[in-house]
Amino acid sequence: MNISCKAVPCPIARPWARLLAVASILFLGWATVLPSISQADETRKGKPAGKALHPTKVVYDPPASVQSRDVRDALKSDGILESMASDLDKTLRLPKALTLRMGECGEPNAYYHTETRTIFICYNLLTGIEQDLAGVDLRGDALQTAAWHAFVFSLIHEVGHALIDVLDVPVAGREEDVADQLSTYALLEEESVGVEAALNGASWFGARSHGVGQAGAFWDSHALDIQRYYNIVCWVYGSNPEALAHIPESYSLPLDRAVNCPHEYRQLKRYWDRTLAPFLIAPK
Repeated sequence: MNISCKAVPCPIARPWARLLAVASILFLGWATVLPSISQADETRKGKPAGKALHPTKVVYDPPASVQSRDVRDALKSDGILESMASDLDKTLRLPKALTLRMGECGEPNAYYHTETRTIFICYNLLTGIEQDLAGVDLRGDALQTAAWHAFVFSLIHEVGHALIDVLDVPVAGREEDVADQLSTYALLEEESVGVEAALNGASWFGARSHGVGQAGAFWDSHALDIQRYYNIVCWVYGSNPEALAHIPESYSLPLDRAVNCPHEYRQLKRYWDRTLAPFLIAPK
């Protein structure tokens, strides 16, 4: 996969840089919406504007291959991780510092390390996502777009884990599901491509569900990939069931689940709105 903007016209980095920096859209959206919530009004009174207590750091480990170098350069040239770190710092008064780090890890993965408070993104995550999605007959620009969307979904998912940790957020259930909820919610806040991006994130899990060993991972802390697929499709549909009435049929979401999706979406939206309200930095 060639992702270098020097090598190809960049319908790649420019639009997806904006999407990768969706934290700014999401968090600024919260800052606008939350004053209408009485609980948020109370928690935000008197909160000073200003710099973050603990600025978020961005680190790039030395790449070990040309492919890893191209991934790093494509993201770094647009300051994508830097923008996300800056937007987090402008919007949330985090009690502990976070680090966004890219490096080699031998597999297409991303994870949050609690002890170091580091969101680690593997250089080969993007390539691995593309390989998964190629199995569902996506090709060319459509494949590349879907892979970037799924990459963004994974990144925001890990931000969710980080926020749950540093904000000491109570989670009565599977944390992986809650992180998926934040990622879906965040993407849906980006009106121009948010629905497409979230659904491409779902399609990635759908593609992975056909992989070797997926059927037997019942012990894992994550839901099965096919369950994650249906969860995300449900939340997307539930965010605007009238405008997205085609979603259940197009994405094989059974009616028995679809009827409750608006309620599920309202729940996850309320959870994250109220969770972040006390930590929002008041606008200047």
